[in-house]
Amino acid sequence: MPNSIILVKDANDFSSIDEKLFFENDVYSFSISAHKLLEEKKIPHKIAEEFLIENERLKIFDQVSSFHHWYKNSELKEVEFDEVNFFRFFDTIEFHTHLMNEFINFFTTRNIINKIKPKKIISTEKFSEILHTLNQKFDFEFEIKDIISSEKLLWEDIQIKQNIGKLPISFNLSRKNYHKVKSFWEKSIGSFYKLWFNFKDADKKTVIFLEFYPPLYEKLISNFIKIGYNVIFLNRRRPAISDKKSINLLKDLGVKIINYDEILKSNEKDSIKSIEKGLIEKLNHIFSNQKIFENIFVVEDFSLWNIIKNQLIKIYQTRIHEYLLTYYISKKILKQINIKFIMTLNEVGETEKIFLAANKNKIPSIVLEHGFAIFLPESTRFSTLSNYPSFTDKIAVWSLSQKDFLEKNLKTKSEKIIVSGSPRHDKLFTKTIKQKNKSHRILIAPTPITQIQGFDETKFHLKFEKIFTELCSILKNRNIEIILKLHPSQSFHNEIIKNLAKNLDPNITIHLMTSIVDLIQVSDSVITITPEGWGPSTIILESMILQKPIMNIILDNHFYDFPYVQQNAILIASEKSDLNDCVEKLVFNENYRNDLIKNGQKFIKSYLHEPGNASEIFVKNLISILEN
Repeated sequence: MPNSIILVKDANDFSSIDEKLFFENDVYSFSISAHKLLEEKKIPHKIAEEFLIENERLKIFDQVSSFHHWYKNSELKEVEFDEVNFFRFFDTIEFHTHLMNEFINFFTTRNIINKIKPKKIISTEKFSEILHTLNQKFDFEFEIKDIISSEKLLWEDIQIKQNIGKLPISFNLSRKNYHKVKSFWEKSIGSFYKLWFNFKDADKKTVIFLEFYPPLYEKLISNFIKIGYNVIFLNRRRPAISDKKSINLLKDLGVKIINYDEILKSNEKDSIKSIEKGLIEKLNHIFSNQKIFENIFVVEDFSLWNIIKNQLIKIYQTRIHEYLLTYYISKKILKQINIKFIMTLNEVGETEKIFLAANKNKIPSIVLEHGFAIFLPESTRFSTLSNYPSFTDKIAVWSLSQKDFLEKNLKTKSEKIIVSGSPRHDKLFTKTIKQKNKSHRILIAPTPITQIQGFDETKFHLKFEKIFTELCSILKNRNIEIILKLHPSQSFHNEIIKNLAKNLDPNITIHLMTSIVDLIQVSDSVITITPEGWGPSTIILESMILQKPIMNIILDNHFYDFPYVQQNAILIASEKSDLNDCVEKLVFNENYRNDLIKNGQKFIKSYLHEPGNASEIFVKNLISILEN
């Protein structure tokens, strides 16, 4: 039995702990970066994540999901303003990810202590509250070393990504600086191209899109314009005019954006400052009452508030002005413009939450499904991430099977579900299918490993690296050109993948924000790499529509019997597969390729509602709802 152990969260911990201690004690790594650095320094260690089994991770996921509406606790009414609870505005996925990270670290540490029973634990301040909490139940000493910098939440910095020619460029801006740059960009482009919404048109029937990328929904926009509607985009995250495609589309169709800075008058801004001052006092008062929060965030008889509180309190304190400003701007927009429909892609983001909270007149809101959310009863728990259980008004789904899933598994009322098909994919059915290239070209599109579901484990990172390395080697040896498309999310794993690809083969073209449809079109075959089998990438569906044979490599070895699997529309692989044989079939076996394409077309016809005509049918359905 060791006298003491060291817990290492990431590479930064090495700046705080004397290196000789690592050779004198048992060491446990809590991340892929810690594991890699320990290996590099030839320090013997154990992988901490192995002490938390899959079922425990799923239990943590379920528990965190149950906290999504924590702000509804009756003791938190003190922070209400305008009959809205201020706590509800925080982005659900950001909140969820923060809790998943901390809870997994907590229960992993508990399991290590339970099994190893150390007399002393050495770590950094990242584990300070975890060890304080566990020390109330377990007998051990602990020593906390200082660390130079504190961790930030997932979206405290905004990552800017772009391709300059073949060179992928990415850098971070603070949230504050990002909004400054975004405001300057929108003012410049909006004024130059006359894209600002004119409030003289406020009486005209209007549909407002929250946080949409316009080019994906060109046909939907066109169908609203055909029936005489104003179309407005309101984007607080990525600008609706972020690129040339967006600008040209809005300009050509007469679509407008809201000038946030011009909505409120100076006296209204002064009034918000007064409300903000009062709310700050309420926040400080309620946060001083530890007991309320300690009683809310209880898991397995442990109160975990102290583990998560510093980041949450900081977020609410620093974003209070932004949240209030967005709320009162939204309220004024809803009051002054004749909005008939509010279109969202989710109800978990800050813009969506705030705008819908300001919707006092109960204008119809529709969550328009935007990803390949194909659920089975055994994957129901993950539907919380698709906003399925708790949307405000109505949801528009792509297929009858999804409607059936919602009704049977989540007891959603039939009248809340619109079977719309996928408006974002209408244009794909009119695209010319490009013939196979003379030289072979494959698109690899990996989904990054994250902690959202609880499986950001070293073993999956190592498995990904092994499979990706082997795959690139096979393709290179066969003179197959590789295109790599990184996921648009803000995931640290994207950076790992990018660096891995550069080191493996400098000739791999890496795309950050390039249209995935354009990349699929110029490729002969598509390979997706999925960490969790329950969550197939939308790229699978898009590849089938564009008649490209596709292989999905699944890391967690959970293979779900999805309809497209039953119909043999895809090649499924894992670490146990012979990748050389898989590539041979996917790229060179014409009969096999044609079967995949043919079966993919059958699946699309049986799965998607109104393929190619979804936008037109959807708008007609909405107008019918409004009239009735």
